[in-house]
Amino acid sequence: WLIVGKSVVWASDVNGQMYINKSDGANGYEYFMGYKNSNGLNGGVFNPAYNTTNSIYSGITPQSDDWFNLSLVLDRSENRLQLFLDGEVIAEKNDVDYTYANNNNGKLCVGCYISTPDGNFLEGYKFDGDIKEILISNVAKYSNNYNPSDSLLSDDNTVSHYTFKPGELDEILYDHSGNQNHGTIHGANWIENIYGCTDPYAENYDETANVDD
Repeated sequence: WLIVGKSVVWASDVNGQMYINKSDGANGYEYFMGYKNSNGLNGGVFNPAYNTTNSIYSGITPQSDDWFNLSLVLDRSENRLQLFLDGEVIAEKNDVDYTYANNNNGKLCVGCYISTPDGNFLEGYKFDGDIKEILISNVAKYSNNYNPSDSLLSDDNTVSHYTFKPGELDEILYDHSGNQNHGTIHGANWIENIYGCTDPYAENYDETANVDD
């Protein structure tokens, strides 16, 4: 399967942030992608609680205010876990341990880490930034470097596809895969992208813009 997101992160201001995580809050997690100051962008699958057996670390810090494409890919046929940044492999593990692969009853959380069985979030790992799009698939689409697209397309192998565009009800995050894996929004706000020059010293500075073009 594949997870892809585009995010803006102020990495120097935090010890750790969770981009996406599926966990039951008791027995560990099914998968995750995030960032920690100590080991950079990272990801993992099938880890029991307080265990990093199947975690991979890149040592790379994303640049503040820059969009990036991040993918975590598990290839069961090759027993390989890979983390891609903007289409290039930045971390890899070739001996995935499937002992805890049955830990698949957790909740999916975007921008947070579920730390207890009742679904409470661990405050220290809350995401501070913007996410444009997430796609979750049930196949390993990438094994080598690739050219990331500006937008993600669903196909027959897509489990969930979140585009983070305001819908009819602002508290609902709609799944555009057709599988109706809709989510509920907690503590996040929709932000309209206004493109323009954000440099206050430039002649074409646009004070209403929040995305530099």
